[in-house]
Amino acid sequence: AQTEKGAEVVRMIHTLLGPETFRAGSDLYFNRFDGQAVTIEDFIACMSEVSGRDFTQFTRWYRQAGTPQLHVAGRYDAANKTFELDIEQSCPETPENKEKQPFLIPLRMGLVGQDGDLPLFVDGITDGEPELLLEITEKSHTFAFRQVEEPPIPSLLRGFSAPLKLHYSYQPHELKHLMTRDSDGFNRWEASNRLAVGVLRSLQENHLSREQLVLDDMIVEAFRTLLNETREDIDTDKAMVALMLNLPSENYLAEISEVIAVDAIHTARQFALRELGSSLGDMFLNTYEANRSVLPYQATGLQVGQRSLKNIALHYLMHGKAAQGLALAKSQ
Repeated sequence: AQTEKGAEVVRMIHTLLGPETFRAGSDLYFNRFDGQAVTIEDFIACMSEVSGRDFTQFTRWYRQAGTPQLHVAGRYDAANKTFELDIEQSCPETPENKEKQPFLIPLRMGLVGQDGDLPLFVDGITDGEPELLLEITEKSHTFAFRQVEEPPIPSLLRGFSAPLKLHYSYQPHELKHLMTRDSDGFNRWEASNRLAVGVLRSLQENHLSREQLVLDDMIVEAFRTLLNETREDIDTDKAMVALMLNLPSENYLAEISEVIAVDAIHTARQFALRELGSSLGDMFLNTYEANRSVLPYQATGLQVGQRSLKNIALHYLMHGKAAQGLALAKSQ
């Protein structure tokens, strides 16, 4: 875990400085300290020297224990065509420190409209760019976006710009829209994961209450849109779509549950697999056939994406159309 945190600290510095300044800082670091035993402070000092930035607040990422949390809420004013984003940061108490100081959090974001990214207008920050990097330095911030022509859906933490827990009350239809219209691959996957978790949790509750299980049409339509995308857009990242179509694992569902109802988790996930495989069976079959290849194996991005998408399609066919899926599996 510590190795991962160190990598995230370095990545956040790269995000804050940009590739060119980060490279200059890296070059200075290696030229100055090659072959020596050094500390994180030596690395930070080089980044500060080339950028002219003060990293004092940023060092709280490795001086304070705990995972920061961001609570975000949005308000759209149709009359004035403005959108306000309220952001509050916090960090749970730990034995050695109950009062945490605010972190410097790089929050990459955009606003997604009906057809995709909207231009962003924030006084003193951006003037029409489709994406911006906010630096969250206080416990609370409010950012006001101007010239917002339609109700937007915020796309937050793009590229997982900081290792934290994000809280935003997305509605299922908003998650479905982000899955298909967001330009950021990470947030497309995150939206699909959130939507699937919500659907599976609802099924778990139904199972525990001994109610009939019914799959939410929202996830069926979201998956239908993804499968259509792979057929209609030759530039689609098929490996990413395969990840988006993969339901959260039972282990993951257990990890995020306060009470682990093993039977309910298993029953809900298996039911969702069968229903999706059955409802979208023809599309999964077409996807499977479209991504079969007679070419020799190659470890290329194109072939990896095709294999990933073909195999996830077969996975659903095995659950929703068992006889057909089994025959295809045997023929591979």
